[in-house]
Amino acid sequence: MKIVIKKYISIQVINGLIMGLIAPIMYVVLKQKGFEIIEIGLLIILSSMTTVLSEVPFGLLSDRIGRKKMFIAGQLAFITFCIGMIYTDNFMIMSLCMIMAGTSTAMSSGTLDALFIDTLNAYKIQPNVMQESIAKLGAASMVGLLFGAVASGFVGDLIFENGHRTSFESNYVVVAFLIPFLLLLVHFLINEDRKHTSNSIKDHSLNILQSIKNKNALFLMMFSSSIGAVAFISFEKFWQLELSSIVEDNNKKWMFGVLFSLSIISGIIGQLLSVKLCSWFNNNYIKTLTLIRVLQGILFCLLFIDHNLLGFSIIFVLIFFVSSLSQSPVLTLFHHEVEENERSTMLSIRSIFLQCGAIIGIIIASIVTHFASLELTFVISGAIYFISISLLYSNPMQDIGIKLSSSSL
Repeated sequence: MKIVIKKYISIQVINGLIMGLIAPIMYVVLKQKGFEIIEIGLLIILSSMTTVLSEVPFGLLSDRIGRKKMFIAGQLAFITFCIGMIYTDNFMIMSLCMIMAGTSTAMSSGTLDALFIDTLNAYKIQPNVMQESIAKLGAASMVGLLFGAVASGFVGDLIFENGHRTSFESNYVVVAFLIPFLLLLVHFLINEDRKHTSNSIKDHSLNILQSIKNKNALFLMMFSSSIGAVAFISFEKFWQLELSSIVEDNNKKWMFGVLFSLSIISGIIGQLLSVKLCSWFNNNYIKTLTLIRVLQGILFCLLFIDHNLLGFSIIFVLIFFVSSLSQSPVLTLFHHEVEENERSTMLSIRSIFLQCGAIIGIIIASIVTHFASLELTFVISGAIYFISISLLYSNPMQDIGIKLSSSSL
């Protein structure tokens, strides 16, 4: 089993590296191409809406034809997007490329995760071993993301020195060559032995809906994650605004890059330490998540009080650290409740819950910040964390927490 985990870790590092190379500079590339801010906003919305609308259909298709095939198809769509980012500055063509980017995200969403969990389940491992494996995989992805983010500022100049393209456009050239390498790794390292569902898309959809209806714990998990997204998104999207109000000296603008890197590093550490934290609670993941949400609520409220650079930086790192502690226990609970032949679709549905929560959170944060202050927005987010704990104390959630804790003994 260790060999299998190492294979997935190597794939996730490359996958994270690809995302890290382009995530910090995509808006900059679009701006360099001459697009106005409103056009960039429309392009991002187009990509996001494509993902939201197509994620569940592609999840259903993935359960039917295979997760590996769907992941490969998604990466091929992503290469098309990269080619557009390299060559075109036409708004209509770029719109089509952003649709391909959204389609790629929808196709790839949850495919590798589903394959990984199916592989672990074949070994009939205990829940605590699954949680540890999920944490390692999450940390590997963030390691790749960190290296990619650090390299994104200079890799284009390094490889395409004196080229006719901008250095940031050249990042997409590098990614276009990395994706075939990733696909080769997936093809040769991952075996998908599971039997795909033989049900029609319609019947499979009805089965999915029935599963959500019958499994109260599964619905509550997704709803709870959605509430968490409502709270967290205010900080994830607006921390730069808070920092800019603190850092008025242009000589300290480097703090933005430093804190971004620290957020990833603290996330890696949190993923790995989450295993130890859960063991302190005898792998009762509900109790673990209760503590994490209490800590998040406190940290968000502290943002209302502390307005100096050192205090903000410490709270910033702790917020991302504590947030990363929750990822592997949440996913362990989720995957325990999901049937194997429904896993890709359920992951897509969970993603929709998270995206809806994020949209609601952004709306709340924007309104409160406009009419009051960003600090009050953070306090409201902290209050949402405290209120969300009530979901963890519902009977279905408590029962699954005790069940998994007993299974890990």
